[in-house]
Amino acid sequence: MGYQKFRREILTPGVIDSYIDAIDELRLSLFSSEVVLSNRDAIGSYEIDNSYKMAATKSFSTLGDSGQAVYVRVNSEPVHNLKKRSLDRFDADGNIDQVNGGWWEALITKIDPRQCGAISGGIIDDTVAFEDMATYMNEKKFRRNCHQKTSYCGEK
Repeated sequence: MGYQKFRREILTPGVIDSYIDAIDELRLSLFSSEVVLSNRDAIGSYEIDNSYKMAATKSFSTLGDSGQAVYVRVNSEPVHNLKKRSLDRFDADGNIDQVNGGWWEALITKIDPRQCGAISGGIIDDTVAFEDMATYMNEKKFRRNCHQKTSYCGEK
């Protein structure tokens, strides 16, 4: 079987997705403090066990949107909008806190507008995503250096 035929028949999107899922499962077993979810909204759909301190998302809202990020448990609701609340009420230390528990915030060192929900392409107004990105950068004290040849801004 030639290489091109192998690529067409074997490396279909479904097969690639199953490899990615298998890698994610392996990663879960290696890094038991991190859970991998499809998108940011999935955080809000689960009661996540208190042993998980980090949640890696594969996207912001839909697979392939380049909005993947890592979220960490925090002890209270973050000021910025790069946050999500899970159904559980665990704080960062794993204790139950009915008032402030269940909050997760993005842990980003190089921020990309797509991690804030920007779609680009002029079809949808991305103003809110850019405002969320600016608020996050101010809150986390990012330097204001956006890179022209890449899509990310502000190294810490």
